[in-house]
Amino acid sequence: QREQRDADLHRTPQRDVERGAGNLRGDCRGDRCRRRQLAEHRHEEGEEVHYPGIDAGLDTGDMLFKKPLLITDSMNAGELHDQLTALGSQAILQALDDLAANKLHPIKQDPALATYAKKLDKHEAWIDWAQTAQHIDRQIRAFNPWPVAQTQIDDKVMRVRKAQVLDTTSNKAPGTVVQVSNEGIDVTCGEGQLRLLDGQLPGGKPLAIKDLLNGHAALFSIGRCFNAVSGT
Repeated sequence: QREQRDADLHRTPQRDVERGAGNLRGDCRGDRCRRRQLAEHRHEEGEEVHYPGIDAGLDTGDMLFKKPLLITDSMNAGELHDQLTALGSQAILQALDDLAANKLHPIKQDPALATYAKKLDKHEAWIDWAQTAQHIDRQIRAFNPWPVAQTQIDDKVMRVRKAQVLDTTSNKAPGTVVQVSNEGIDVTCGEGQLRLLDGQLPGGKPLAIKDLLNGHAALFSIGRCFNAVSGT
């Protein structure tokens, strides 16, 4: 009887509204959806945030409503989290008003379309320079602020929080530094080039590239190489 009573309370519309969490896509399951969707580019600009109700499954409740959210190509996971938090507070107020006015119209989800977002592993933070510049850029943004993308040059591990995809190309091996300036360090990828805009070396704090170069210019000179598959 107690289990049934708890289940009944779990299913009340008000509990659904109060505990509903927003996902960028209604077909994603798990508490790492937002990072996975950024890393794997499973979103579009102007994406709708889906707010499912709560049931015994994982994000399988009826869809209560949607809210629009503009996702840019420079947004990282921390910024996305903050925007979803602000949007969520507005959404809850709207949902409670709609609930009181009997305007909520739950829509069943299709479990056949669901994809589980597996738990993040720190090993995934290592940059593979054989990947495309767009892939690595998404990886860096998805893993900022945690676990933070990282790469290795010589025996030094450098963490990277911000980068920019370039329109230029090079025939150098992936991971090769092809240009260095105060604006950033340009690195060849498996396809395209990526400009690193900041870096953090062991024992140091995150720095803009122009500041990082002040004491470590030789480490990032043209022709030097980051490990093609870092962490190996």
